[in-house]
Amino acid sequence: MTARVLLVDDDDASRLTLGALLEDEGMTVVEASSEEEAKSALADGPPFHLALLDLHLGDVLGTVLVADVAASSKSTRILVLSGDPPDREVAGIHGWIVKGDDYARTLAVISEQVSHATSAAE
Repeated sequence: MTARVLLVDDDDASRLTLGALLEDEGMTVVEASSEEEAKSALADGPPFHLALLDLHLGDVLGTVLVADVAASSKSTRILVLSGDPPDREVAGIHGWIVKGDDYARTLAVISEQVSHATSAAE
């Protein structure tokens, strides 16, 4: 099963780089640069296995999308992307990825969450 990933980040360079990395790993990536685009992607097509949400998404916190992601599929795992280490608890998320961290570490965290999601979806 090919993992479907929703990647939400308003920083074009970060989104394109991480998206390409995940596609190189065989994942299907749907990119969104805003809250509105993310909500549209959640409404279209099959559920996602993983949602990667930028913490600072324009004028809002990316965590405003947690309820929308959870409503689209109970098995979707959620990771928050941030330029800083986590400084808060956020209900409904499964972990954090620090932007600019080592790609191997980033991929390990993402792969672990995708594994959880694909197991739950079977």
